[in-house]
Amino acid sequence: MILSKKYIHHFLIFLSAVFLFACKEHHRSFKPTTTVISGQITSAPELILSLQGVSTIKSALDASGKFSLSSELTEAGIYRIILADQSFYIYIEPGARISVTGDYRTLPESLMYKGDHAKENQYLVAYEKLKASIEPEDYGMFFTQSEAEFIKSVEYRTNRLYEDQQEYQKKNGTFDPLFEELLSDEVAFDAAVVKMNYPDYYRYFAPDSVLKLSDTYDSFLQNLDLDNDENLMVPAYRPFVSKFVEYKMAQDTSTQEATATGRKFNLIDKVFQSVKTAAYLYHNVMQDAIENSINEAAVWMPEYRKRQTDAEWLKMDEELFAAREN
Repeated sequence: MILSKKYIHHFLIFLSAVFLFACKEHHRSFKPTTTVISGQITSAPELILSLQGVSTIKSALDASGKFSLSSELTEAGIYRIILADQSFYIYIEPGARISVTGDYRTLPESLMYKGDHAKENQYLVAYEKLKASIEPEDYGMFFTQSEAEFIKSVEYRTNRLYEDQQEYQKKNGTFDPLFEELLSDEVAFDAAVVKMNYPDYYRYFAPDSVLKLSDTYDSFLQNLDLDNDENLMVPAYRPFVSKFVEYKMAQDTSTQEATATGRKFNLIDKVFQSVKTAAYLYHNVMQDAIENSINEAAVWMPEYRKRQTDAEWLKMDEELFAAREN
């Protein structure tokens, strides 16, 4: 039997939805385990490298760009390495020994991985390249499509990303199951961010048009694991939850709270029970208030202090508030 491209497209979307609904079988939290990331990034303009996960770990590079970072990690996930104004992703499970090399001037294309999870990490380079290649050429046209055509365009983009994963594994062998799960979540959260941006971008690019979304438009949110600290190790989850707060706040007309900061705090209180995710969101909201309305930040700083459970973020925001206030 010959299957049409349209059938295959919808079948892949269906499979991805089923995968997301399924209970996560692979634990992402571990006992503290020594993990070593080493390698060499040549031509780097700075000699400090940061590994960003739930928290940030720094490592020095020598004059030739060599580095070795050893830490007791507890979370498996897709971490981010930051060096000067460049960054790239790296999949790490606690206990891994990973070597990465590259030339700063040609990152991420020049990245080469050895050791544990080399296949998965090499795919992340290809994944980011594919994502960049399928970005809309004209954002105005992309975000002013009708709702049905816009959803079709996002699903086409999502399908390309899933198909590419399958093709890569056919050529290079199957991914680690946990990595495959994380990557599936990454694609889903990324697509959700694009869909939540649709109303705002439509109005921006077509201010004289009226957009009325269908009652079922935001049903895509039902397929997502919204409130889970383990998702902080999925790169697209952070922009997803940040956008979710804005998206839901724009829809909620029932609150009596007048300020944007207060409305966001109330929504976070109501929706997010996961401690680290809530802390991340409170931090984002307070940063935004400090940058855009120091008077509003002053009103809500006492409430922020009560809610914020992450000492590092609290210190950072109090220092920023003090600097702006003076």
